[in-house]
Amino acid sequence: MKSFFAHTLLLTTLCLLSSCEAPYVGSPNDDEDKTYNVTLRAITYEQTPFNSRAVTNSLSEVCSRIGFAIFDETDTKVKSINQTSTTEDFGIANFTLKEGNYHVVVIAHQCDGTATISSPSKITFPKNVVSDTFYYYGNITVGSEEQTNELLLTRAVAKFHLEITDEMPSDVQTMRFYYTGGSSTFSARDGFGNVNSKQTVKIPVLSTQYGHQTEWDLYTMPHDSTDVLKMTISALDANENVLYMKELTEIPVTINRITNCSISLFSGEPAVSAEATMQLSVDPEWSGTDTYTPIEEIYND
Repeated sequence: MKSFFAHTLLLTTLCLLSSCEAPYVGSPNDDEDKTYNVTLRAITYEQTPFNSRAVTNSLSEVCSRIGFAIFDETDTKVKSINQTSTTEDFGIANFTLKEGNYHVVVIAHQCDGTATISSPSKITFPKNVVSDTFYYYGNITVGSEEQTNELLLTRAVAKFHLEITDEMPSDVQTMRFYYTGGSSTFSARDGFGNVNSKQTVKIPVLSTQYGHQTEWDLYTMPHDSTDVLKMTISALDANENVLYMKELTEIPVTINRITNCSISLFSGEPAVSAEATMQLSVDPEWSGTDTYTPIEEIYND
């Protein structure tokens, strides 16, 4: 009898310790971890010509890289995908997300490297060099079913198009453009640049450019719909000594707008200060026309 009661007491103790309950496996209504497939298609971009209707074009025509980023309501990044133009289905990204509200950021560009999307308000580019760039920012709600979203990207930059009207000397190896007033960091949430950047772009001179007039394209992200740049244009030799230099001030730049500039750089007598007229015209695929007269300085060694 003692053995029987001892055995019964042991079972009762073990039962109490373990609560004598079956493990909880959840109910059919517990779906907090359920996920849904979300497809983002950034297959078009938008240009808005001056006094004209918007025009849409294929993404691959103007961009070689694209980045997608998904943020939750606290701006914490939860998913991201980067693609190059060699990626199959370039511009289409598939995500698996839990039910909820999210912010979507897409940035498409031609930079030599991947853009870093730290937050919807902070997007940076390799070496702070900006190319023609398009973006999307918006909200999506995930839940109940799969979804596909087609995203219309818009241009994020202004372009400065420079024509040097005199012939390129054979001793110039590199063109250096240093400019301030714009930004190389972008806020997709606001649609403007948000850092006072000092941008430097160095471009090697090709052998085919010697003895000819040359053209150069530079990009920046205005802090508002319009902005003003100050630029130093330098022609360097093989040892990066400055052979020719010209400074331009008060250059107007506007998002989705080309500022066309025509100057001479290599000819003429050295001058401490000279006046020059910069003629600006419009590219029909962008928008706007401006004219201004800057002060430029030329130094020839």
